Amino acid sequence: MAFLDEMTLPGELTLRMMEAAKAGAMEALRNRAIGLKAHAKSAADGDIVTQGDHASQAVIFTALPAKGMIAGREEVIGFFGEETMHAGYRFPDNASWRWCIDPVDGTKPYYNGEPFWSVSAALQQRNDEGRWESVAGVVYRATAEDMPDCLCGTVYWAEKGRGAYALDVISNHQTRVSMPANIAPMAEFEISPEVSSPASLAYAKQAAALLESRGIATGWRRSICHCVCEMLEGEKAAVIQGVAGPFDWDIAAISVIAREAGVHCSFEPAISVDGQWRYPAIMAWDKTLFDALQAITLTMSA
Repeated sequence: MAFLDEMTLPGELTLRMMEAAKAGAMEALRNRAIGLKAHAKSAADGDIVTQGDHASQAVIFTALPAKGMIAGREEVIGFFGEETMHAGYRFPDNASWRWCIDPVDGTKPYYNGEPFWSVSAALQQRNDEGRWESVAGVVYRATAEDMPDCLCGTVYWAEKGRGAYALDVISNHQTRVSMPANIAPMAEFEISPEVSSPASLAYAKQAAALLESRGIATGWRRSICHCVCEMLEGEKAAVIQGVAGPFDWDIAAISVIAREAGVHCSFEPAISVDGQWRYPAIMAWDKTLFDALQAITLTMSA
C-alpha cells in the first residue's frame, strides 16, 4: 500500500482489518456471482441473510488474529459479528477486546445487485461499565464496478485520536477525511419498523418536520455504513436512525470513523431489544441540526 506520509500509517491491527474487510467484500462478490439464496432473518423488519453474509464473515474472522499487541501488551481478542450466533463462534471469557464485524451491511441491496452495501470491522475494548467502545474501525464501501477478483471502491479507516482517512483501492491514494466544503441537502432517515411505538412514530414525525424546515430531503438505502460514507463525501448532511436503530455491528466501525472526521454523533440512549443493544443513531455535520435532532431523541426516549 502507498500512503501520503508516515503520520497517516494505520497501526498493524488496523491494517489487518483493512485487508480482512477487502477479503470479505471479494468473498461476498464471489458468492453473488454464482447465485444467492436469501432467507428471512426477522419477520418483523423483513431483514434477510444470504450465504454471502456467512461466507464474508468466515473469511474476515480467518484473516483476523485471536491475539494482538495493544499498548505494548499481548491481548486476547474475541470475535463478534452479525452472524456470529449462527456460525458456532465462542467468545473468550477472558477477552476485554473484540473484533466487531458486519460482513455485509446492506444485505438487501447486495442481494439485488445494487452497490449500496459495505463491509465493516472494528476493534473494541470493554469499558468499566461492560459496554464496548471502538478504538479503530474500517469500512469498505462497495461500488458498481466491483468484481469478484478486483475491488474498485474506497476503504475508510480511523483510529481514535488520529483522524479519519479514505484510501482508494485502485490508486492507493489516501486522503484525510474532514467536513466537505459543499454538502448536499439530503439526509438518510429511517425509523425501524419493528419498533413502531407511539413514541417512535412521534419521533419520526418531528424529525421529518425538522429536516423539511431546513430544506433537507430524506431517503433510505438500508446500509448505514454506506450512507455515512456518502456523508463523508459531502453527499449527505445527516444520517438518522430512530429510537431503536442500529445494532453494535452496524455502528462499531463507522462511529469511530465519523467522529474522527469531525461529524457530530450520538448513539444514546441505548435500549435492549430481544437481548441485543440497539442505538438511536444521529450523525450530522451541522451542530445546530445535530442538537435539535438529539433533543427530539432524548424527549422521545424519556
